[in-house]
Amino acid sequence: MEKLSSVLKSQELKLALKAALLSAAAYFAIDEGVWLKAAFVVLALWLYFRPAVNLGRFWFSYGLNLAFLFFAPWDEANLMSRLLVVVGFGLVAGLILGAKNMVFIRRLASYQMAVFLLLGELVYFFFSVTSGAYALAVSSIGFILLMKEYYAAAGSRPMLFHAVVSALIYSQFLWAASVLPLVNSGKIALSLTLILLMNDIFAHRIGGNLSGKIIWRNALVAVISAAFIIGLSAGRLS
Repeated sequence: MEKLSSVLKSQELKLALKAALLSAAAYFAIDEGVWLKAAFVVLALWLYFRPAVNLGRFWFSYGLNLAFLFFAPWDEANLMSRLLVVVGFGLVAGLILGAKNMVFIRRLASYQMAVFLLLGELVYFFFSVTSGAYALAVSSIGFILLMKEYYAAAGSRPMLFHAVVSALIYSQFLWAASVLPLVNSGKIALSLTLILLMNDIFAHRIGGNLSGKIIWRNALVAVISAAFIIGLSAGRLS
């Protein structure tokens, strides 16, 4: 009993239970009535505000993950799609809550993983809704706010300047991929690959261990990945 009690007091276990609870609640709430959705949002916010620590540091990341659940165009009737979305939502929420509540020893690494997944959500949303100038502007604002939170968590200064530079580069990747004659999945894969590789370079720079070897490695991966994605996508178009 003492061992069971100590396990139940584990902060990591409590975090896993919160993430599982959010995933399960999201599964039943996303295509139901407005009151059930409202109850789910209240639950998600309650889990964010308790405990009341670091409330202002991760609010946009947490809110973006919540907004993606309700506003991204995905097939709610498809069971596999539904499971992937709600599990992904719970995973990102758990990583953010773990960083916010200082559960993990390597808090920045866990939050960086959440940021990678959130960048994927922004890319998916851009190409799934529309790829026009309005969508690009909205995505750029999302990139700025998300990266500002990330740089703040990493202790990088000046945060806003770095966030704006990152967002401009990511937005250019989106625009470039959107004008290529590729299938939509190819555009998403290409732009997301380039964004994550560039974000990895930024992360190494913040950590103070950026080197020419890392830059050349990521550049090589980007070229090989782009050639593979473009070739595969072109094959589907032909």
